[in-house]
Amino acid sequence: MKKYILFFTMLALGLFMSCDNENTITYYSTATISSFKFASNDSFPGLAEAVFVVDNLPDTGRIYLTDSIRFGTPLDSVVPVITFTNTVSGAIYYFPDTTINYTGEDTLNFNKRPVYLRVYSQDLTVEKLYSIEAFAHQVNPDLFVWQLLTPSITKANPFEQHMVYLASNFHFYTNDGFVSKHLVSSNAKDWTTASLVGLPNDCAVKQILVDSVHSRLCYATQDALYTSQDGSTWTSTFFPKQNYSMVRLLACLSKEMIALVKDDNQAYYLATMTSDLQLTPITGILADDFAVQGFTILNYVGMSHRKYVMLYGGYDKKGDMTNGRWVLECKTNGQQTEYRLVNLSSEQPNTRAIVGAGLVHYGDYLYSFGGLYSDLQVCNEVYMSKDEGMNWQPVDTTHFAYPHNCLGRYNQTIMVHDNNIYIVGGQNQTSHFTDVYVGRLNSITWEK
Repeated sequence: MKKYILFFTMLALGLFMSCDNENTITYYSTATISSFKFASNDSFPGLAEAVFVVDNLPDTGRIYLTDSIRFGTPLDSVVPVITFTNTVSGAIYYFPDTTINYTGEDTLNFNKRPVYLRVYSQDLTVEKLYSIEAFAHQVNPDLFVWQLLTPSITKANPFEQHMVYLASNFHFYTNDGFVSKHLVSSNAKDWTTASLVGLPNDCAVKQILVDSVHSRLCYATQDALYTSQDGSTWTSTFFPKQNYSMVRLLACLSKEMIALVKDDNQAYYLATMTSDLQLTPITGILADDFAVQGFTILNYVGMSHRKYVMLYGGYDKKGDMTNGRWVLECKTNGQQTEYRLVNLSSEQPNTRAIVGAGLVHYGDYLYSFGGLYSDLQVCNEVYMSKDEGMNWQPVDTTHFAYPHNCLGRYNQTIMVHDNNIYIVGGQNQTSHFTDVYVGRLNSITWEK
């Protein structure tokens, strides 16, 4: 009791520090806090990054974080920085095992909870008790967490396979070289066989893509375009006679379908495909080392909010494996759309040639999974690009490794849906797979 009498006697001395121009003493009768933060610490930047909200209720108050503090930041020795609405006579921290008089330079342990701060007005007539809530993330936000959804979608051993998402369902297509099959799932875990009508028996199912503008699936041969609204029933429309022939559909970019085409002289171009199936080149003749088969396609929106299609690896028209990384950029100005093709391979010219890699845009980065090198060795690594494909480096395997028991593979489907990365099927030198893994970055789960 003597300690608190002495404390308030000392606080009362501050009552004479606030005067008007006529030396009349003014006593504030408010006991509120306007801001709260932690002092910066060079060793732990997560402290200064913490953003607190001060909620001043009529009789009490609450101080809490807009988001938990960065993973790994210690809270056992922090210095709070408080701004009071007006001059106060003092304040006292309350911990489960002790009380501490507020000095403005207190080093406190916020691992001990609950924490309260009682504030006293300058005239000692008002007091307000604040609860203080400070927590650090208990899991690493940079860690990817993986789960095996199913070890096998089908017992068959498909020569080629592919998964897409359309109309609230995942669609899995296989082809054994003679016939195509179709399975469907709402969760990528439980699969049922579905009908498949209208696709050619020798369909290269890896080339089936989603036309997001028209909410349909598309597949193209040299002669016809096949489309489906439900993944099961397909209709075909033959291409009109024209100067260019279809090689492969690539992506839906800025409401237009982009395709790889060639002319009668076997020169290759990138082209748009109109609704009446007219093919119009948007590039000049493609370079000799431009991949015309076996490449991986990624359709994504970059950090600049521009839309891109990346073609990664593959075989050129001579049949040689390449390390190509070509990006088609789309810019829209009013009613006019401009395309620009950029070769990013020059940034890292010694990158190994590869086919069958899996490519995704996740968060702010690009990731490449697996693939087959020119020496027929399977890539067992995951690579990351932080600059939209110009430079690549292996990921930190303590954070991002292949999911448990998921072998390195190529020709797998890698896709992002609902903030999850799906790794589906593929093959290595000895086996084909139809398993499904799903992974998620911890920090993505905290998005509002």
